[in-house]
This record gives sequence, C-alpha cells and structure tokens, in this order.
Amino acid sequence: MRVVVHVRWCPDVDPDVSEDEIDAQWGEILGPTFERARALGGRVIGWDQRGLTLDFAWDGLYDAVDFLVDAPLAPTFAAAMSFGAVRTVVETGRASIGLGSCIRVAQQLVELAMPGEVLISTDLAAAADGQLGLVGEVGVRPNRPRLEAYILDTHLPFLAADGQPPHSSGGFQLATPSPGGARPSSNLPKSFVERQVERLALSAEVVARSDGSVFPPELSSALRRRDADSLQALAKAARDHDAPEAADRLEAIAELAEGKSGEALRKLRRAKEKAQHDDPSARCRAALAMGLALAAAGRPYEAALEGIEAVARAREGQDERGQKACARFLSQLALQLGDANAARDWAQLSA
Repeated sequence: MRVVVHVRWCPDVDPDVSEDEIDAQWGEILGPTFERARALGGRVIGWDQRGLTLDFAWDGLYDAVDFLVDAPLAPTFAAAMSFGAVRTVVETGRASIGLGSCIRVAQQLVELAMPGEVLISTDLAAAADGQLGLVGEVGVRPNRPRLEAYILDTHLPFLAADGQPPHSSGGFQLATPSPGGARPSSNLPKSFVERQVERLALSAEVVARSDGSVFPPELSSALRRRDADSLQALAKAARDHDAPEAADRLEAIAELAEGKSGEALRKLRRAKEKAQHDDPSARCRAALAMGLALAAAGRPYEAALEGIEAVARAREGQDERGQKACARFLSQLALQLGDANAARDWAQLSA
C-alpha cells in the first residue's frame, strides 16, 4: 500500500505572458520539486503538462507530508494525497509509471483543491488513524467537482495518538494499516467532525446568552440546535434582501454546523476582509464569527485573538452588549486553555 501525492501548478492567468514563458517558469519549478521528492524517498510515477504524481511507502507518510509543508511548494501549487495499491507498469532509474484507483483519486482531488491547499482523501484520513491534523471537510465549491475530502492543517499536519501534536518527529510512529481497512478509532474523521460541531454548539451557546446584539435570535437558536438547514434558509433570506456579506457569513456558519470548518474558515476570512470598511459593529460580528469557526476547528489560541479583536470593535462602536458577548466567548476559551485567572477576568467583564 502506498501514499500517493499529486501536485498541480496553477499559475496566475496573465494575457501578457505567453505559453512558452509559462512553460519556462514551470521548468524552473519542476526540477527542484522532482529532486526534493526523491530526496525524501518519493518516487515519480506520473506527470502531465502542469502536474506531477509521486508515491511514498506507507511508513513514509511523514516524508510525503513534509514534502508538501516543511519547505512549502509554490503558493500556486494545489495538492492532494490518497492511499492505496499502486501497480508499477514501467520502472526506470529516475521515474516510473504507476496505475491504480488511488492515483485517480489524488488527481481528481487536485481539481477540487485551491492553490496553496492540500486535500486528503477519506481513505487516507481513515488509514492514518486520527494522526493527521485536519481542518475539516471540503464543502461545495462552484465549478469544481463534488468529492469527499478533508483539508490538511498545514500549520499542524500531524497529531499524536492523544490528539496533540507530536513533540518531535523522531518519536512519532504511524501505525501500519490493516489489510482489511482502517481500525476503529476515537480519532477517525467522523468523531473529529462530531467534536467540531460540539465545540461550535458550546461557543454558540455562550455567545447567544446576549439579547441579540451580536447575532440575531433566530441565528443563535439555529446554532444551538445545530440546524444547518435553518442556517442555509437564513443565508438565502439575507441574499434575497441584498445582504451578500451577511449571506456569505451565514453560509459559512451553516457549513460549520455540518462539520465543514475548512471551507467555512476560507469564507469567513474573506467576509472579514470585506467588512474592514464597515461600521464597528459589523466588524465585531465578522471577527466573532471567525473566532467561533476557529474554536470549532480546535484552534483556541487563534480564536482568542479574533475574540479580542471583536471586543475592541464592540468598544469602538460603544456596543456594550456586544462586548459582553465577546467577553463570555473569551472566558470560555480561557477555561479551555487552562487559564483560570483570565477566564475569571473575562467573566467579570461579561457580567
């Protein structure tokens, strides 16, 4: 069984740049990419005009991920990883040609991936037995294939068996997958998604204790119920009332309720950027929504930074109820991080 990696170069479209110039740029990138893969134990098993397919031994999964994230490829690369049997049909000293369904899966996933992103097939996520750091599921993307996959957290790509990052690569061991499929595990993607939705519901419950200053009551109610359909209906209503920014934010929160934090984070970052020129209350909501998403994804430190920014925007807009809602959120995060003093201080501000 092999780990398959497919990368595709996605250069910016520039009408002033000829195809020959693009080929020259690709040639400059391709050589070092090829050599780096081989140095890490990878084997080139396929290629096309703008892409490269490699495979690694199962116990080389760490090296396969390292190839993609330790010395990151060009931000114009989209990447995907899968897992399965590879049949070698041509073997040479420097490259080979391989066939297999796992190769097709990786190549299909790259068509779904965004530049700078690494997608993980469901089979690989399960076989890794909870040891890959996943941001969340991929949501529906316009003009791209509908496929099930997970987004790799390139900042924290590996987790140890206890759900925490390994202290060092030297002490980190991957389990050998059983021939009959992945072993049951509390860290498999389904449980990962369930924990993510639980964290979202907890944070939403804390924030929703205000009287609607930050989020309207129907949104808070839908979040507490984890009702993605109601959230999508609210998003449609916002779009029908010519409020595209609010609609985008609501659609992202609906995806959070479904456990798809990877796509939600992307949309919420974009919504927050669009809100930079809005009034302070709107910027508070954008930052707090981003904080909720990060908390749901299990990234409490980053969530706390967004919460602090949301407090600042609420104070700027003299929104006392918004400040209290943000303070409650920050108090909850502080408890998660084991800082009882900060939790108490934020709780006092929310009283």
